[in-house]
Amino acid sequence: MSSRSLLPGILGAVFVLAVGGWTVPVRAGEKPVIFWASDPIGPGQTLMIQGHAFTEDAVVEASPSAGGPVQKLQILGRSEQCLKALIPADWKANVYEFHVRTGSDKATALLNRPAAVWWVGDLGDRQSPGGRFRICGRNMLGDAKALRVRVKGEKNVDVTVEKAEPYSLTALLPADTPVGQYQLQVHNGWGQEAGWSDPIPFVVARPPAWPQTVFNVTDFGAKGRGDADDTHAVQAALAKAQANGGGIVFFPRGRYQIRATLAIPRFTVLRGEKREWAELLWPDQPKPCVLVKGTNSFGLEDLTLAALNYTDGIVSDGGWEPDSGDVFLRRLRVRAMRYTHVPFAEVQKRFAEAHANCGGATVSVGGRNIEVTDCDLYGSGCGLTLTGVRGGRVSGNIISNGPYGWYSLTGIGGLIFENNEVIGASEVATGGSLNTFFKATTGCENLYFAHNRIHTVYGDNREATTSDGGGGCHSGRIVSADGVKLVLSDEPRRISDIWNKEATPGMGVYILSGRGAGQWRRAIKQVGRTVEIDRPWDVAPDATSMVSISMFQGNYFLIGNEYADATCAIQMYSVAIGHVIAGNTSARAGGFQLSGLIQGSAQPVWYCQVIDNQILEGNGVLGPFNETQPLDSHVAVTASVIPALESPLARCVVIRGNRLHNNARIDLTGSVTDAVVEHNTVENADVGVHVEPTVSGAVVRENKFVNVRQP
Repeated sequence: MSSRSLLPGILGAVFVLAVGGWTVPVRAGEKPVIFWASDPIGPGQTLMIQGHAFTEDAVVEASPSAGGPVQKLQILGRSEQCLKALIPADWKANVYEFHVRTGSDKATALLNRPAAVWWVGDLGDRQSPGGRFRICGRNMLGDAKALRVRVKGEKNVDVTVEKAEPYSLTALLPADTPVGQYQLQVHNGWGQEAGWSDPIPFVVARPPAWPQTVFNVTDFGAKGRGDADDTHAVQAALAKAQANGGGIVFFPRGRYQIRATLAIPRFTVLRGEKREWAELLWPDQPKPCVLVKGTNSFGLEDLTLAALNYTDGIVSDGGWEPDSGDVFLRRLRVRAMRYTHVPFAEVQKRFAEAHANCGGATVSVGGRNIEVTDCDLYGSGCGLTLTGVRGGRVSGNIISNGPYGWYSLTGIGGLIFENNEVIGASEVATGGSLNTFFKATTGCENLYFAHNRIHTVYGDNREATTSDGGGGCHSGRIVSADGVKLVLSDEPRRISDIWNKEATPGMGVYILSGRGAGQWRRAIKQVGRTVEIDRPWDVAPDATSMVSISMFQGNYFLIGNEYADATCAIQMYSVAIGHVIAGNTSARAGGFQLSGLIQGSAQPVWYCQVIDNQILEGNGVLGPFNETQPLDSHVAVTASVIPALESPLARCVVIRGNRLHNNARIDLTGSVTDAVVEHNTVENADVGVHVEPTVSGAVVRENKFVNVRQP
């Protein structure tokens, strides 16, 4: 422990930056309402509660078991809209019940109960009898011995859980489950009957039967020797499959020279005898092409695809097309290299042509029921682009980004992305984005991004995993709110225009401040200045409320990923609602940051939790914001301060249990309100926790500092 440390260790200190006064008046007779409460939560941790009508006499009572006797909790911070209370250190892990009581009125909620947010089946948004599916959410694992999953419908079925993790379950549906509509529930083993999750819709269906007729390309004249053009023979086999309504186009061991795009008919699979044995080779050609293209309902497996010049690799319809999807890629190897074995002048020419398209995509697929598993994808641009995936599985792949290439998950509506290695395979390769970029996209949500390894992200903005997506139509006051109708003010404070002039279906409607702050809904449509939302407000906003309408990004679970050599490991750069960032590591990669900002309109960061992550090495070539005299890595919540907006852009963030080993710190900066920073360890650093004066309602407690100059 260095003698230069100002305070070598602090355990137990509590610093509270309180919101002054009750600025949102409570109407006579109003009862307290709970919008959100922080969990998972354990003994000795701070509970944060966002809601309405938390008057000055409000108390928080809680029980260590659902329905049990309650006790009053110590209040660590309070305002009319947010309370922070301490869970007793001697409680055991369980489903807790708590009340916010004001006089004779109270609001009640449960903590650590499973929040089964969404699921992905083996048919995407459907599940076949006898198949495996995944359930993702908070509090999935409590008592492993008592954990249960059930579906209730025409027949009530108990489901076998094969693997349980804190934020994900793998379950096996019994083979005799009848097809039909069900309700899915999870019990994590705590809380007895109160521990069941709210039911969510679940669909059981039979997989569609694709034709299984095999069309061997050698029967159509393909030689497979690599010295002759086999394009016409392969196309003849594909034409025969199309006439058959689909089938299997089979490549026995060999090297098949191809000189044009292979168009795959619907319900057709390109299958090799073995990935190491069967190769499709596109030689260097003056006019590059897409290698393989289909609309929907096709697959490739057990093949190698190699190309010496190309535009894109494997392409399907975009996820915005109504029939897109039902595409699988299994056990493929792709080596698509447009710059190999050509003179330097030709490399420059090809690079200039490809750069406008980020080098093209090795794989670009989208829609319902997408599978990319156990593939090795190397190309000269973007490794993987997914659009509008609704029920997808991307697992066990090696994804290499070429010059200025990245991976892009756009407009996601349910995706498992796990156990992949993502490599910046060029000094100017960048990382990846979770975004709302493609046309007609207003939301990206329900993503389980876990146990991936992402490294050598040296190009462009050097962001290993970032969110993005501008677009918004209103940041300002409203005239009135009634049921599902919201009337915007005559002069909305449109700070900048990106893409959207009015609310479109699926956009988020956020109450930033004033009455009802902290609530969000989804837009249905806008007519004139009237916006229709998907459901009524729990507490309707009024003329005191500042409302923003923008893109929606929510329910990202970024769990157990390993990051190295980037500007930022995980960056939420725009709207972030309900994300959990847990158990990740960062080495020379900037750390983990949440940024509320302006892109078309105000884009808030709400209800996010950064838990049990590690910054192993805080130094880097550039700093976490790409500064050329690099600052330390950090765990950070930052939000733009916009004088005309008069609203915080970051609200209710938990930073807990993180370990910063060297040259890293915790930052709260800008227009942030209500945060909990506790049980973190900062070692070998200049600064431990930095909180700017613009931050309000922060509780900083029980952090440990070792060899830190200014804790």
